[in-house]
Amino acid sequence: MEVRVLLFASVRQSAGGDEIRIDVPDGTTAGDLLDRLREKIPALEGLADRIKLAVNEEFVDRSYEIQPGDEVAVIPPMSGG
Repeated sequence: MEVRVLLFASVRQSAGGDEIRIDVPDGTTAGDLLDRLREKIPALEGLADRIKLAVNEEFVDRSYEIQPGDEVAVIPPMSGG
C-alpha cells in the first residue's frame, strides 16, 4: 500500500520536500515505516529515537499498524525556548 508521509522542520529540509510517498506491505507498523524512511532520509539516523509520529493528526506509538489511506507525519525534536 502507498502511504503519504508529511515531513517537518530539519527532516523536510534534508529530504528536499514536505512529503514523500512510500510503498509498504500490509501489517507495517509506524516503527517499521520509520526504519524505511531512515534508509531514504539520512538526517533521520541521529534523530530516530526522538522523533514523534502522528497518523491522521493523532500521535501514535511505534507499534501502531498503518492502514490504507493513513497519512503519517514525521515530527523531529524542536529546539528553541
